[in-house]
Amino acid sequence: MQIPSGDPLQYHRKSTSGSLYPKKPNNILIWAHGYRVDEDKAKKWFATVYKRLYHTGYRGGFVGVTWEGDEGREPGGPQEEEGYFDIQWINSFQSASALVEVIKEVHSDCPYATINLSAHSLGNNVLAYALRLLAKEDTKIINNVIHTEAAIPGNVYSGLPDEHDFFNNMYGIDITAVGGKIYNSYSINDWPVNYAFTNDISSSPVIGASVPGIPTPLSKNFEGDYVLTDNTFYRSSESGGLGGKKIASLYNTDRDNPKIKRKDDKFSNFDSYENKRTWEGLEGVSDDPRNEINHPYNICTHSSMMYDYYYDVQEFYKFLLDPEEALEDQQKRQQNNRR
Repeated sequence: MQIPSGDPLQYHRKSTSGSLYPKKPNNILIWAHGYRVDEDKAKKWFATVYKRLYHTGYRGGFVGVTWEGDEGREPGGPQEEEGYFDIQWINSFQSASALVEVIKEVHSDCPYATINLSAHSLGNNVLAYALRLLAKEDTKIINNVIHTEAAIPGNVYSGLPDEHDFFNNMYGIDITAVGGKIYNSYSINDWPVNYAFTNDISSSPVIGASVPGIPTPLSKNFEGDYVLTDNTFYRSSESGGLGGKKIASLYNTDRDNPKIKRKDDKFSNFDSYENKRTWEGLEGVSDDPRNEINHPYNICTHSSMMYDYYYDVQEFYKFLLDPEEALEDQQKRQQNNRR
């Protein structure tokens, strides 16, 4: 596998990025696409996400951020060559400093606006490492962070450092850079995320992540020296990615038992696959989430938010618009189902 250069990647695709502003935005969403997205696809992602947010009721500012998430892929060539994911994983760390510059620029232009961050897939690692850089600077200009189908190891917000697991609580410090909360929108049906971060070293993940570890250009203290060596191939001891399951975190108050107070109520999970599961077990209902009786089904594949009909994923966009309200509604439904 050819390793990318050690220098941080610059924000060299600014002309590709999209931005839409009302005259005086009270809210601004900065959003980054995932991996395997070139410049043309990035424009389509930005347009689709913004239009769907608008239809859901959003009237704030929107900034779409591009990053080098498609390096080494030939036009029309295979989409999942061996090592392809690894290269984009490395690039996601190298792109984080550029995202920090974008965040600061947006804040400088609109100092009184509430700024939220979100991303899809591997773009969430760009976002999360950018937050870590802001936290190290003691900079707190972000309100909420909304991870969607995040291609990140599942224990990065665990709250429990573990010297035997490099990724454990890697982004716990991000909590200090956020004035609001960090939300994790997950789907148990998101197999690309879970396969990318399997802890089974005997199986080769289908998207080409290295076995027995993922090449991560960070030192043991998570500093971005961007130097990749034989000792910087890490594998999480916890199987599954952040966007593929409900995450246990000490930064989350147990809402089913509010008497249990943990470190802080700064991290929450949102089950974006919930609507599909309400149909499971019904007689005559196919397992295929796209059959007629299963509409709407919300997030059932890794890119449902982009490629599926808006009607089917509108509950997800309500979450993206107002995560706390959507989470409260979901918890009420779940409580009613238990009765």
